[in-house]
Amino acid sequence: MMKRRILITALGSSFLILVLPLVAQQFQFSSLSTTQEFRLGVQAFHNGRHNESILSFSRVVAEERANQLARVWLGRAYFAAGFEEAALQEWRLANQIATPIEPLAYTIEAIEARRSGRDLLRTPPDYILAVEIEGRPSRRELLFSRPAGLYPRSDGSLLVTSFASNETLLLNVNGRPLHRYRSRQLPFDRPYSILEGDDGSIFVSEFGSDRVVRFSPQGRRIARFNRAGPHGLLAGPQYMTTDQEGNIYVSDWGNRRIVKFNANGTFLLTMGEARGSFDGLQDPTGVIVAQNTLYVADSGRSMLVHFDTAGNFLEEIPLADIAGIESLSIYDESHLLMVSEGAISLYNTQLQSLRKIIDLPQGRVTSAARDVNANIVAADFDRNQLFFFTPLDDLFSGLLVRTERIDSESYPQILLSLSISDRFERPVVGLESSNFTIIEDGQELNAHTILAADHTVSEVDIVLIIPATQTLQNRADDILTVVEEIQGVQEDSGSIGVIEVTDQAVLSAPLGSSDVQVRQALQLRGLATPDWDIDSALQLATNELLRGYAKRAVIVIRDDATPSQAFTNLSFSTMARRLKNNHIHLYVISTSPPPPADPLFQLTEESDGKWLTFAQPESFSSIISDMRRQQDGRYTLQYTSNAPNEFGRRYIEIEVIAQLLQRSGSDRSGYFSN
Repeated sequence: MMKRRILITALGSSFLILVLPLVAQQFQFSSLSTTQEFRLGVQAFHNGRHNESILSFSRVVAEERANQLARVWLGRAYFAAGFEEAALQEWRLANQIATPIEPLAYTIEAIEARRSGRDLLRTPPDYILAVEIEGRPSRRELLFSRPAGLYPRSDGSLLVTSFASNETLLLNVNGRPLHRYRSRQLPFDRPYSILEGDDGSIFVSEFGSDRVVRFSPQGRRIARFNRAGPHGLLAGPQYMTTDQEGNIYVSDWGNRRIVKFNANGTFLLTMGEARGSFDGLQDPTGVIVAQNTLYVADSGRSMLVHFDTAGNFLEEIPLADIAGIESLSIYDESHLLMVSEGAISLYNTQLQSLRKIIDLPQGRVTSAARDVNANIVAADFDRNQLFFFTPLDDLFSGLLVRTERIDSESYPQILLSLSISDRFERPVVGLESSNFTIIEDGQELNAHTILAADHTVSEVDIVLIIPATQTLQNRADDILTVVEEIQGVQEDSGSIGVIEVTDQAVLSAPLGSSDVQVRQALQLRGLATPDWDIDSALQLATNELLRGYAKRAVIVIRDDATPSQAFTNLSFSTMARRLKNNHIHLYVISTSPPPPADPLFQLTEESDGKWLTFAQPESFSSIISDMRRQQDGRYTLQYTSNAPNEFGRRYIEIEVIAQLLQRSGSDRSGYFSN
């Protein structure tokens, strides 16, 4: 199905370094005490007790300074606990005292780049063709015929229109079909453009029947529209886009204009007709809403035409030497991705400048978009192919694979929790079991399954931190409303725990407690104090969340002030990295808006959380929906071990390899069976 390009020799060499399995070996320790200490450290790490594991591995390293394995594990424990500089120091030493571990070297380089800010200086990269997907991979198999439109989804999958075979497809991250949409309810007539609404419904423009169809992800037709009075008529609709309100804009190619509908198909307005100093659109193709305004590609005149979303003409932007403009899509906050004859370019909306980033093969590429994993996907209508272009420097750096936990409680059944990202901490989303290889004690395992992955998990575990201040004790009813609102949306899809904080933090309701136990824990009984121990509370919340496989959030209920001594026991940067490195998102519900310099507010931003107030009760339930959209690149694999465990005394080494398109990465870890 896929035809892979052979890349340059240097790239091929680094690729082999990443994925070749390492020979299994049993590491020797100098004494029984260090062996036992190492075992305790590994078990503490896999149970989320990172501070305990740091102590154990430190004792091993104190006796065996040249023990590479112990130093790798000590660095891993430091990293998970948020002490990144200490982790880097241990990993550098580990790669100096023995044969360097290549994936570890990539990890060191990536963390150093982030910490120094070098990754923030990155300009849009050069791209290389990594994979081609043929529409007809064999004489008997037809995957698609003349792909016209595509839409990358947040879970890593891809929606594609097949113009000639009158169907639309949902492809997985590897380009294999998950679903074909074609039925009596959906008799497509030359489907062209495709997009997904906020509610998951799918919109397709039908060039042959002059209409737009909306349907559910299960293939049930919701609406079909093409007119609402004479001004709503479409003639050869092509490209579509949507705005924050869910309205749909369609390039009405036959009538040389743009038509705007609401999501239900009600006609709203047209734009692009000649008016005043504007001569009108001549050949409208790609459309995109960016910064709450609308850009339209006028292909025949090599122009970008700028409107507001009410249809008012703003400006014309000439694009010299650009011919045959097709689609427009969002690349990032300041760039549009533009497909034209023979090229894919980036248009800077702030500088109004254009830069070509990809030379296209001969054919006609009608659509291109950046997917959630930073690839650019393009549909070639004439050559009947999909192209995946990957950033060149990402190919060299590969994927960063981090083994976060190994659960051997039910040995030989093993649960292996991983996080996969690129060097810029962007999560890699949508991987399937075929994207992973597990090697245990040097032997590749034949079977494993994905038990959980961020893009499929809806469970959200939440730990509430409630200070026993006088203000919050007086707002017990408001706090109960918050919890009930969240529980109502959670619908048994996740657990809630409660930590009460005075001058110390107490876990008054562990995760998994019943609703009754949670509500009892909300009845604050501690002695009221304004100087509550936020440091200990966040550490305790982190430890509680690490034992689960759901998505992770901490909600701090706060009165008018954050304690003055906050982050004196544990620095702000260490706590920020502890949350980030363990994929924990911090939300604050406060009696007042956030002061910009408040460390808790800064921590919500660092952890991709939010600050809410009691005056926004409608927003409490949004925490769950927001968390369900979070993508952290976490995966839990399940497999059956074949390795002898010697009644839990033997260290069993694991190597995990993750691969997506031409990018790959690996990590070595291990466990003792329980």
